[in-house]
Amino acid sequence: MALKYDLVIFDLDGTITDSGLGMLNSAKYALKTVGYPIPDDDVMLKMIGPPLSVSLSSILGVQEKDHKIVGKIYREHFVKTGYKDYSLYKGFRGLLEKLKHNGIKIALATSKPIIPTMKVMEYFRLSHFFDSINGIKDDNNEETKTTIIARALKLEHTNAVMVGDRKYDGDGAVANNIDFIGAAYGFGDEDELYNAGAKAIAKRVEELYSFLGLENLPSPEGKFISIEGMDGCGKTTQIELLYKNLNKFGFDFIATREPGGCKISEEIRNILLSNENIEM
Repeated sequence: MALKYDLVIFDLDGTITDSGLGMLNSAKYALKTVGYPIPDDDVMLKMIGPPLSVSLSSILGVQEKDHKIVGKIYREHFVKTGYKDYSLYKGFRGLLEKLKHNGIKIALATSKPIIPTMKVMEYFRLSHFFDSINGIKDDNNEETKTTIIARALKLEHTNAVMVGDRKYDGDGAVANNIDFIGAAYGFGDEDELYNAGAKAIAKRVEELYSFLGLENLPSPEGKFISIEGMDGCGKTTQIELLYKNLNKFGFDFIATREPGGCKISEEIRNILLSNENIEM
């Protein structure tokens, strides 16, 4: 049975965004700059989820005396370029659009400091979906996922849920007496999420629709993009770049090319190419 909520709180890394490449590149740069060995990628991926202060010592092997300098270099690199290596999980933008379209409040609760968090949110044009954006304030290493979720819960609501990919998300949800849905398409596995108290596990973004009770609710209108031009003008290159960016920014889309396009695409093509509409 679908669970009904009027406030959905999302984690960021591993839930909304595939952040592996961006975080790893910034961490590798920081470790190399200070002179630490760089662990294998499968080890470094474990840094996604816990606060950076925890990851530095327990995962990356950084001595406590170097935490401040390594963290500073990491954040500077991330804010400058690392966030651009992120991508949204395919279909997640559509999920946010449907939640917003149906008046369901949306909040963010991430263990990332608020400045790099806003870099990601603004780059991917996500901020307008959210009623509340919550991250660690001023690199406060004492702040936990529990306290960050508690801030998100200040929004008026009747029934809230936390959606995240790591046990820290589940622990924070349980501590705040709200449901937890695990995102197993991220960086935590199903056992970790169930052990953290998950009521349900989504293996794909699409499964969140049913867990959040969205299947039978109205959907917002979609968009139609038509790329036209003479042969040899570069349409193929434009289309490839468009596909790449639609994927990176989390759009769920269907692409067709004529001949064999759908009836709607052919009608729109005729309108666009008609001499009567040359002023459009």
